[in-house]
Amino acid sequence: MGQPSKASERHLLHFDATSSLQRDHTLTYYAGLTPHRIHAHTKATRSDARVGNPLLQRMPDTRLSHYLEVDLPTDSVMVTYLARATEVEGAPTEDFLSLAVHVPREGRQRLYENRLLRGVSQEQHPKLAWLLEDDEVRQELSPLLHSDAALLETELLHDLIDPFETASTLLFQHPSLINLNTEHGGAIPALILRDCVGRALRKRSRLLDEIRRLGEQWSRRVPMLDADGKVVTDAEGTIFTIEVHEGVRRHMGAPMGLALKYSQQMEELQGQTWRMQYGQTVEEHRPARAKQQGKRPLLQADQTRWTLKALSTMNGVSTGAVSFDPPREGGLEINEGWSSSDPTPMSKDIVDALIEGRMFVRVETADDANAWKGGFAAQPPKQERETVFEAAYRSGSAGADAFTVDLRLDDLQVDLYLHVRMHSTSNKVLRTAHLYVREPNGVERSVWSAAPTTKGKYGQLRVDMKNEWLRHLVAYAEFFDASGRVIKPENFPGNMPSSLSPYFDHHDTKRYIDLIDPVTTIFGVPIPADTQTLKIDVPESASSVKLYWGGLGTGEFDATVCLLGILCTAVIEMALPIYLLVKGASEKNTGIIHNLMKDPKVRMGIYSLGIGVTTGYAFGASQDPGKTIGRVATVVLPKLAKLEAKKFSLYLAQKAGEAVAKRAVPLINLAFLALDTTITLMQLAQTTAAVLQSPFYYTTELTRTFDLRGRVLPDPAFNKFPDHHDRMVVRVLYDSGNTLPVQEIRLPGETLSKPLPFEFNGIAAGGRVKVMVFFYAANGWQSAMGASGWVDAKGAQGSSVLALDVVVKNALIPLSRQSVYEHRQSIVFEGGRHRWKQRPAPTTTITTAPTDDGHRLLSMGGITVAQRPGMLGYSWQANGLNRPRDRPGPPTDGAMHTMQNLSLLEDPEASYASSPLGFSLPCGVAYDLGSAEDGSGASFYLDPSGGDYDDIRNPAGGYHLRRIALSLHEKPLFEPGKRESWGRFSAPVDRFVVHPQGYAAGVSADTSKLYLLKLAAPKKNEEATVASPYSGEGERVGLLLQPCAIAVALDGRLLVLEQGNNRIQSFDISGNPVPYFKPKGQTEKSAVLPLRQVGAMGTTYLDLSVEAKGYLFVLAYDGNGSQPEHYRIDIYEPDGSFLVSTPRVAAARIAVDLARSLYTLNWETLSGPDRRTEPSLSMWLPPPPPPMSSKRKK
Repeated sequence: MGQPSKASERHLLHFDATSSLQRDHTLTYYAGLTPHRIHAHTKATRSDARVGNPLLQRMPDTRLSHYLEVDLPTDSVMVTYLARATEVEGAPTEDFLSLAVHVPREGRQRLYENRLLRGVSQEQHPKLAWLLEDDEVRQELSPLLHSDAALLETELLHDLIDPFETASTLLFQHPSLINLNTEHGGAIPALILRDCVGRALRKRSRLLDEIRRLGEQWSRRVPMLDADGKVVTDAEGTIFTIEVHEGVRRHMGAPMGLALKYSQQMEELQGQTWRMQYGQTVEEHRPARAKQQGKRPLLQADQTRWTLKALSTMNGVSTGAVSFDPPREGGLEINEGWSSSDPTPMSKDIVDALIEGRMFVRVETADDANAWKGGFAAQPPKQERETVFEAAYRSGSAGADAFTVDLRLDDLQVDLYLHVRMHSTSNKVLRTAHLYVREPNGVERSVWSAAPTTKGKYGQLRVDMKNEWLRHLVAYAEFFDASGRVIKPENFPGNMPSSLSPYFDHHDTKRYIDLIDPVTTIFGVPIPADTQTLKIDVPESASSVKLYWGGLGTGEFDATVCLLGILCTAVIEMALPIYLLVKGASEKNTGIIHNLMKDPKVRMGIYSLGIGVTTGYAFGASQDPGKTIGRVATVVLPKLAKLEAKKFSLYLAQKAGEAVAKRAVPLINLAFLALDTTITLMQLAQTTAAVLQSPFYYTTELTRTFDLRGRVLPDPAFNKFPDHHDRMVVRVLYDSGNTLPVQEIRLPGETLSKPLPFEFNGIAAGGRVKVMVFFYAANGWQSAMGASGWVDAKGAQGSSVLALDVVVKNALIPLSRQSVYEHRQSIVFEGGRHRWKQRPAPTTTITTAPTDDGHRLLSMGGITVAQRPGMLGYSWQANGLNRPRDRPGPPTDGAMHTMQNLSLLEDPEASYASSPLGFSLPCGVAYDLGSAEDGSGASFYLDPSGGDYDDIRNPAGGYHLRRIALSLHEKPLFEPGKRESWGRFSAPVDRFVVHPQGYAAGVSADTSKLYLLKLAAPKKNEEATVASPYSGEGERVGLLLQPCAIAVALDGRLLVLEQGNNRIQSFDISGNPVPYFKPKGQTEKSAVLPLRQVGAMGTTYLDLSVEAKGYLFVLAYDGNGSQPEHYRIDIYEPDGSFLVSTPRVAAARIAVDLARSLYTLNWETLSGPDRRTEPSLSMWLPPPPPPMSSKRKK
């Protein structure tokens, strides 16, 4: 944990502790656990202190009660505190009077200089601004503001210890803010304290006022209690923690949420408090050459190729290369540890022999006891990191390349880890590895042996991955056979010690794999960005593997998967940095942190702290991370205080001293309090802290692969492919969360009529696939398309090859710069029925006065299309609906929300359906555009009839997603109030869509959030999964500002329309921005598309839709939207280039179908069945291309 700081700088500190002075108590200042008695100011000492200090010269005497001249470190960030001796129930302890974070002078100076270089406006330091709120102080300090700004920023404010420092320290201990990076003297922590924490306290200052009002009563020491409510003691007596006054707790949330928001918005903090990860929704496959296609082998079904179903980064976890070794007798590896605490201990003479080069290894196989021998070269142990000894081959029948062997000696020299790997090309059967020591007199003796880790009917799957968010995850695996049935592993090799397996690896089908560490930085300290390789023992009968990543998060909780990740986050990300802050350890050399996290004994020691966490406690019922982390803290903190995590405590004692464990208990408790202030569902919507927005667990699937080969057949109406056929794009769609394979084939210019082959090798098996084919002209116009049906993603007839034919249909109408849409027809209600009628476009706008105040449209929800079932769904708010409100009962004409469905075919009334209820809260409809016509598609409506979600008062509430069956020949049915829910949003969303890979996504302008929900299976309302919030308010890529609409592209991208940022932003289903647009004149793709502005009146964006190729349709109006001329639909090309605009589309919402027909939800009012108020709908069509036109088409 680094050595305590020795380099120091002199500081003359001044304290505002007037209330304690009046009680004549001895006050002690602690810096790095070293106590310093502080002195009460006198008139003379104040006079001396004010010499050369313009801040103190203007501070009233009442703000300067004590002082201390002290040396503080120049190379570490440190938490210091002022304490007063007291007794609790007869036991001695100390109360905190104030807290402060010391950042070295160089760091504060560097921050000030950087602000000048960046041209940042030199607004008042937040602490100074707070001081100036006092009339007496403001009058004295005003002349100082400009003349001594540099001195104030870098020195004077730091050395004045008052309630501002206490409040700053409380917020700084949040795991998403705490930062110990001492590069440039700690410029990064200085930035966080000033521009994130300080700014937040300035804007939300009630916490500061409360601490000043309470004085020394802002907190008090109390005995620590264990999970059973008993007082925790050690050999010295009672162990104390801290209890914060309720007023302080209550006022921490507002500035904490704002500080977290600032920390996610500042570009200077990229890589420290936030990281950018881009998503990937497609995987390009190169077409095979024609000569090669006839030579492909017909692979058998037992082939050993594996792949990831989804390549995109999910919640900070990115996965890379996948390799697999099939099952073999004896296994391939030995991974075992030898400890000084084992029954046959690893002694100091063994370590000396290894360091001196007197140790060698003998690998035994089934047919040769001396198959491979190698020696370890002498080398001195590394400082503050493990030392790796690699064996050099000396002799043996297996040959030099048959094995690799290494030994890892930990930093404390108490554990030795042996790793033996047999290369997959070897035909040997691995039995045992023996370590030998050669004594100084030449005698050789066997000292230790280890056997293979994986045996029998288990292969080994290896997956490279990184975890780039600041929390630990634990990986569990579940295995499935070729029929999708879960496998119960027998005699699973396992990576969990037998002493811990009954607690953490006892599930019938899920098996513990490994702990996943964060990379790049941990609490701001850089660590090696190593790729971690997961080694998964796979049963011979497994065809797919589901990896579960569990840790701290929100939403649905899995007691098997999540607990260990939360434990490690609590200890490593929350407790460890507090130990470092208290001790003031310098962490410029970060090897010790890296190796501490990698040491298996440390890991298992931390796991042992979790025994008893689940006893008598039901996790996850409320989907609230606050209750989960609170339970973990109750069980774990007492054990940490008593040094029960043996090797972790050994590191702690050796590097920071045993006293730090007990001294840090109150501050660790404050860190958990800081986290607790931001993890209610409501507060999560106000922060952008990535860790707090990720689910408790999520999954990645690995599967065996298959080859997809097929033919594209021409349109039977023409028996040839379209004449414009510059290229053919073949896309493979999955019905689950896969990265989507895509292939582009360039075609000759002559007429084509023979079938065209395509081929995808090594794509993911499992689930179902559909093949879609598109033809494009040289200028990008889509001239034909076709699609197969859904089929099982596996080889046919015992092979690993699946063959499909796809028939295309040639297109008729292209888009071009002349593609100004024309109004074709609209919905009217005549003769008691809805019907299409050719007539001019409606001219009613958002400001048009209603002709009947009892029947007026108040707001619009959304409009959605399902192509093959021929359905058009929409929602709105109005009065005069004549429906019961929220539940069955008498109808009312008061303002309510409602939803409705019509057929988009010849007879709209044939599929008429309306909600039997009106709703007080917003509802909505989202259809699967490409769904089948048999009612099996993933189409949903939003039911708010249960009221707002509250895990205590209304656990069944929320905005529930109910599935609605859409069939070509049957009317759909809205059934609000059903007990079956596919998930829910905890708060209203402005718009939501259904993602074809089994998700729902919504946006909220109020919270500037993107909400994502996995549509796994229906549950009871009270058990329904709550959508996880992503992104947050801001202007940078990855953040949102007033999102008002969302659409989903065929390639899986989520497209969000942002009113506040005047742009469209692209995301994947993990909430990562996806670079897709190609700004003009730039070589790099961008995740955002700036929208064009027309005129000086300002633009209001209303809706967004996307068609199959990726053209974007944006509905907007300029000015106040009072005239039809204010409205327009702008069309952007897939790369983001502006194409054309259609004027006078006086509508509220839009939807584009697969044929590029445009449907609008209008402000025009209709009087529908039973005189219910409803909006009209319109269909708009692109004009046919002019014959023989040379103009550009798409």
